[in-house]
Amino acid sequence: MERWETRSKTLFSVSISNKISNLGVTYAVDKK
Repeated sequence: MERWETRSKTLFSVSISNKISNLGVTYAVDKK
């Protein structure tokens, strides 16, 4: 159980950072 919880938390963090970097790229492109 604990392993799965840690894994899902990691996946959640990764997806959030991916979204943030995607937003950053979009913002940079829009600024140009």
